[in-house]
Amino acid sequence: MEKKMADIKETNMTDKINEDFLSALDSDQKGAVKVEKNAVVSAGAGSGKTRVLAKRFSYILLRDKKCRVDQILTLTFTKKATVEMNERIYREVEGVCPEKAKDFFKANIKTLDSYCAQVAKLGCHYYGISPDFTEGEDEICQRAKSLALSFLLKNRDNPGIQALIAGSNYDKMADDLFVKAILKHSLIAKEIDWDNCIELQKKYVCEEYKRIVNKMLDIKHSMVNELVPLAGKNTVYVTKMRELLQNPDPEIPEIDFNDSESNQRYEMFDYFHKISRVPQNGAKGEILDPMKELQNELREVVSTYVPVENYIYGFNYVKEIVPLVKEFCQMMNDFKRRTGLFSFADISSLAERVLREHPEIRQLEKEKYKYIMIDEFQDNNMMQKNLLFMLAEKESRTGVIIKDENDIKVSDLEPDKLFFVGDEKQSIYRFRGANVSVFRRLSEDFKEGNLELKKNYRSHPSLIKMFNAIFGGMDYNVPDVPGKPAK
Repeated sequence: MEKKMADIKETNMTDKINEDFLSALDSDQKGAVKVEKNAVVSAGAGSGKTRVLAKRFSYILLRDKKCRVDQILTLTFTKKATVEMNERIYREVEGVCPEKAKDFFKANIKTLDSYCAQVAKLGCHYYGISPDFTEGEDEICQRAKSLALSFLLKNRDNPGIQALIAGSNYDKMADDLFVKAILKHSLIAKEIDWDNCIELQKKYVCEEYKRIVNKMLDIKHSMVNELVPLAGKNTVYVTKMRELLQNPDPEIPEIDFNDSESNQRYEMFDYFHKISRVPQNGAKGEILDPMKELQNELREVVSTYVPVENYIYGFNYVKEIVPLVKEFCQMMNDFKRRTGLFSFADISSLAERVLREHPEIRQLEKEKYKYIMIDEFQDNNMMQKNLLFMLAEKESRTGVIIKDENDIKVSDLEPDKLFFVGDEKQSIYRFRGANVSVFRRLSEDFKEGNLELKKNYRSHPSLIKMFNAIFGGMDYNVPDVPGKPAK
């Protein structure tokens, strides 16, 4: 009986602490702090997201008595944000869980980049990489720039280079073809299978070619049907259309990448192009509207054929250039391995690969953290999202080698481990591969935990109203005084 009364007393005290602890928050912020499922929170500028993250950290410790401070992995995007987050969370924890604040020096509050480096070092030896590597984004970029121009000039007689240089200059071409492409796509843990890439491109182009040509034929046949009600009309527009449409369908040649300059393909394209470009001047009357709508549709489809034809036409040049890009890519990867300098993308891709291919390491990392909070996630990409999903994988799901992102689904995750915060309007790291659509898709992944912080506590109310009037902003509640909740 005494134990039961003690439990009730402790519960009542916890409820009171929780109520006092959250009293300064608005309803949206309280909902985000207390949510007990995987969640994604859209938090605009000035909406109090740092406060929410700090409060949630402490709330978890209050709610889950057995949770230690080091079992909540808190990830931010910049070192500056990490320092601020560390200070804010410590103040909150010290206020409500002083006994747990004593161990706060063990807290795992770090940048996503530093966490990726930590994981990568656990398994890099599987890929012949020494664990003493360091981040060297600037040095790698400078090295690529210093090598690219001389490499291009050395290979300037290459037919592909000769074809491309006609519309550019050597400096720009070296930067576009080698530096930017290699820095963005060539990763130390994920070497590009160039032959497979070419085959996939050819397959895609063939599929697009068939789809577009069939669409053009379908539109042409519909236009022929529209000639029937126009039998008595002999305007310039109708006459020209009748002349073109009554011709038999053009021959549709198969794609031959060894014969890129096919006259049959050109004749086919030219036929559809002429139909799409018949002038509509003077073509008036409702009876002509269906024909004109089909012609406009054909014009759009014809425009989508142009890049397909450009790829086929230039395929021989692609075959000449790919070996050069492959060689330059190898030069850069050799430089990275020799110096131990890796880019941010190299490190995150290596960490993701370690977790995917080595379930024993993934299991250790999963068991290490009970909860994961991620700030500024709008500046991350699919690779980093996959990495976090693997950390949130159910502990009972063991020994699984994950081949790609489709191998781990939302149903495979612990139900209350991930807490994403971000604002797609503040995405500024696209140059580093950030993809804001990944953040948007999380709203679909976590439909029941899709939350939003709507109030702006930072900007003056008149400014917010003006921006909303100009840009068609959301119908957010605007506080009467900055820093105070809206009425």
